[in-house]
Amino acid sequence: MKNTPIKITLFFIIFSLYSCTKFGPEHEKAWELIDKGALLIDVRTKEEFRGGHLASALNIEYENIAQISQAIGQDKNRSVVLYCRSGNRASVVLSELSKLGYNNIYNAGGLSAMQAALESLNSINKDN
Repeated sequence: MKNTPIKITLFFIIFSLYSCTKFGPEHEKAWELIDKGALLIDVRTKEEFRGGHLASALNIEYENIAQISQAIGQDKNRSVVLYCRSGNRASVVLSELSKLGYNNIYNAGGLSAMQAALESLNSINKDN
């Protein structure tokens, strides 16, 4: 029982560190899909895109569902990864594309989380 306060303190420290992480397994999955050839679409504004974006990303603003659909093409099973600033606009696009019959669309969330996940994955790969 003497160690209980220490265990509780360690739990909260670890939990706090984990909570501060900008990325999670969903971002690693997004990079896995991208590495396998998924189409990457940034659904933020042109101004946001000019301020920084992921390499190889197409920039099509989230309101332009028809243009996004055209970029994906006729293959309703094509693997597509969407991202924006926080994941909200990507979620809207995912929902609209699902209504149009697209099946393999993935919301990667926000740009900063995707960048943090890439840095982490690159660091892991360098260590191996």
